[in-house]
Amino acid sequence: MKILLSTQAYLEILSATRRGLREHLEFGGSLMAVETEEVTLIAFAIPTGTGASQSAGHIVTDAGFQSHVVARVQAALPRLSYVGDWHVHPMHMPYLSGTDRVTARSILNDPEVGRSSLLLLLGSLNEEDNPDVFGFHVSLSTFGVDVQTQVLSVVEHDSDEVIELLGRPLPSLSGLLKDSEAPSAEPPPRRLLQTIERELAQIQQQLGASTELLLGEDLCAQVHRGDQDAIVLFPPEYPCGAPRIFSGNLEDGPLVPLSLRYGWSSRHSLVEAVDQALLAATPRPSAAPPQPSPPPSPPSPPSPPSPPFTPPVAASFRLPAASAHGHRSWQDLCEEGNRGRGQRHHGVDRRLQASREDLWGSTIWDWLKSLFFSTRPGAGQNDRPGDHRRPR
Repeated sequence: MKILLSTQAYLEILSATRRGLREHLEFGGSLMAVETEEVTLIAFAIPTGTGASQSAGHIVTDAGFQSHVVARVQAALPRLSYVGDWHVHPMHMPYLSGTDRVTARSILNDPEVGRSSLLLLLGSLNEEDNPDVFGFHVSLSTFGVDVQTQVLSVVEHDSDEVIELLGRPLPSLSGLLKDSEAPSAEPPPRRLLQTIERELAQIQQQLGASTELLLGEDLCAQVHRGDQDAIVLFPPEYPCGAPRIFSGNLEDGPLVPLSLRYGWSSRHSLVEAVDQALLAATPRPSAAPPQPSPPPSPPSPPSPPSPPFTPPVAASFRLPAASAHGHRSWQDLCEEGNRGRGQRHHGVDRRLQASREDLWGSTIWDWLKSLFFSTRPGAGQNDRPGDHRRPR
């Protein structure tokens, strides 16, 4: 199938990609297109909307704004219909993430959407690190979804392909929305109210908390238990869409968003998430009675003046020299010690020598000397003293 992308839709996604890279946020919205068996013309990429929830890794579009724009486009151009979504990855990630695949599968499994395939456009950086738009065709498969890369052909609003498919040049999206009024605040569907009231009754019974449903621009509920409060914002597609839960009070604040521990689905209960928000909430500060101010302390007596500073006198040291009274100096003591040490060593040597002379002159030593060191009769001139080898 050939995929045509209008210039204004291409520029809308490309501009959101550049903005997402600057602000580190994801942007996204719905795609409106004309489909035939051979070609699909993506006419409009609906902007994100001011009420979207955005971060660097996820986006939840403004559902009210998206529904309003889709209705206005279909009223002006009945041949256009919803064919998929577009979003931005504010980094070098030119492919669908696991979360994108799960979201596409949930949309295809929704009977109210009634589609067997989706066209997903992704704005990210290409291999040259330049912002670009990538196309994907997503359909259901046995093990999840089947994703196929699509080649996009950008066409002008008054090209032959556009006029052949629409019968007229493509008008600008801003022109279609210029005369439209803001969507009126319609009451929420009765089925949605019944689901929320049933969830709030379970919170009252299981958590022992009081609840209050607030109807206004946003459908929300306030949960109060002791000194802890929580706020729950319900999307129009609840319970299929994830609620936004905050810890805190609307009047006193602050409202701290709660991150869900799991991916939301219609089978999850709101009780566990609200209980987690109540536990994480900061208790309201109680109004403490005013404390009486302490009596003024008596003035302290003046401290006595400190004595003037006197610099210390540097000490000097000298070796004592020989005095006239016969005291020996340090050098004399060292020399005397060295002489005494040498005399002691020489005395020991002399005693050892005397002991050896006494032993040499003893009878036993004479006998040993005659036995081992006597000169053998007939010894040759080359014989050494003490050589006792037998004659041949």
